[in-house]
Amino acid sequence: MRAFMPRWRDQERQREHPDAKKTYKSRRLSVNRIIRLSLEFIPLITILEVMFMSIREEVIEALCKKAATLFGKDPASLGPETRFIEDLQAKSVDMVKFSALLEDVYEVEVPFMEFVKKLTFDDAAKYIAEMLGE
Repeated sequence: MRAFMPRWRDQERQREHPDAKKTYKSRRLSVNRIIRLSLEFIPLITILEVMFMSIREEVIEALCKKAATLFGKDPASLGPETRFIEDLQAKSVDMVKFSALLEDVYEVEVPFMEFVKKLTFDDAAKYIAEMLGE
């Protein structure tokens, strides 16, 4: 009996909205065409670079916001080249806060001893991007 339920629901939907199934198919085909065309004109490496850069940029932005609140700095003055210890004078407690932030946002376990070895925001962003498989 269960095997016939989806067909029955489709038939009922077609009776109520006769063009519903056709519209869905035409949308799906147009999306497939768009994907095919975009892959023809945009090399795969470029797509992967954009995806990789976006995660790194998100991590850097999150670290800048957290550093601004922890150290009372202007977020515009912080960037990828900002060093944890030399520029911010971050202590181990602050590094724990940074790693906890990244664990919460990206739902990955960030080993403290590995995270402490990262010198700049960019190094930390690369590390998180690698952990996410990007």
